Amino acid sequence: MKRLLIVLAVFTLRAFPAHAGLYIPGEPPELIFNDRNVQPLPFNAFQLLLHDKLGIAVPGSQRNKEITQKVAALQSKGLDQLTTDELVSLSAYLVRLRAPEKALQLLRSGPRSAQGNFYVRANTALIHLILGTPEALNEQLPVKRFKPDDLVGMQPAEAAWFLHVESALFELEKLRFKELQARGMRTSADKWDDLFHVSFVGPSGEYEAGTIADDQKKLLPPDAIAVVQQLLLWLPDDATLYWLLAELYNATGNLEAAAAIFDECLNTRAFQPKLLREHRLIVREELSKRQAAAQEKAQQDAKAAEERNWKNHPEIIWVAGGVVAVPLVLLVYWQVREVLRRLQGERPTRH
Repeated sequence: MKRLLIVLAVFTLRAFPAHAGLYIPGEPPELIFNDRNVQPLPFNAFQLLLHDKLGIAVPGSQRNKEITQKVAALQSKGLDQLTTDELVSLSAYLVRLRAPEKALQLLRSGPRSAQGNFYVRANTALIHLILGTPEALNEQLPVKRFKPDDLVGMQPAEAAWFLHVESALFELEKLRFKELQARGMRTSADKWDDLFHVSFVGPSGEYEAGTIADDQKKLLPPDAIAVVQQLLLWLPDDATLYWLLAELYNATGNLEAAAAIFDECLNTRAFQPKLLREHRLIVREELSKRQAAAQEKAQQDAKAAEERNWKNHPEIIWVAGGVVAVPLVLLVYWQVREVLRRLQGERPTRH
């Protein structure tokens, strides 16, 4: 009985944010595909995209109006007239509008032929996790087992990427379930999601700004930032994943991105674990030092440039004037001498 309660508890929304991919067929991938490799978005672009997804649920916002109109257009067709892709898209729009119950009812009411579709299964798993229903585990397990060919409408590289992230997402679920078994229900995380089993310490063995120890760096997969970005685009409200992204940015030396995420977690999201606040302070202090040093260097460079400006050195004018004046004086002297010589030559000779 105790084990059953733990299994049920793991799927409550408060303990575990939704962990399954959310798909809208036909929409292009949001990360950068380059020669079959996936590159993370620049942080500023990623942050704008993440906030865009969060803004969909804000009543009256432009994005809210756009998605609401799309929902109305699809609903006006009638359920029987919706294609599988339209069914999946409508469910995703409803999830983004924070109406998961309606989305689940929609998917359940779809034709039986659609129930084995990858996108239907993935979106259904997400919704069950949001709602905290015990079916979530049964829905999520098959999603991980799909093959790239099952993701109709995607290029092979894109399909392989999304299945790769689905596997990472499944590992994240197991990690949180293990944590729940060890510690019981949590209302707020006290550590980032340890998805890559990395200790974010510097060479000193302590947490440092802008670096990570070499032995820990080796544990990070090259696509770690891209994977976490993709997870967050599926789960934009997930604060512990966002914290993990901040640690990844700090480990790679991007203090600006790390500090921005720490600030957002503390202020906008009201997510304030003690360890997060400590890491933010370390990063912010180092960032302030670097910014002050950069500002001082810029001022020194500007001063040096100003000193090199000839307008601020009148002695340069005198030297330059002297260089020009010497040949000019010689030329004038030569001309005067020549005129005098000619005048002397034209005078009548005395007898």
